[in-house]
Amino acid sequence: GKCMRVCPVEAITGEKKVPHKIEPEKCIRCGACIASCKFDAIGVV
Repeated sequence: GKCMRVCPVEAITGEKKVPHKIEPEKCIRCGACIASCKFDAIGVV
């Protein structure tokens, strides 16, 4: 989805219609994926 495309470090992987995964060791916690997700399916813990 869009969240995967906007990630500047390619920390999100996945296929269509399957929940995507965020690789925590790659994630820089910039928030781009959260802002781009129209389903509010991503949050920071």
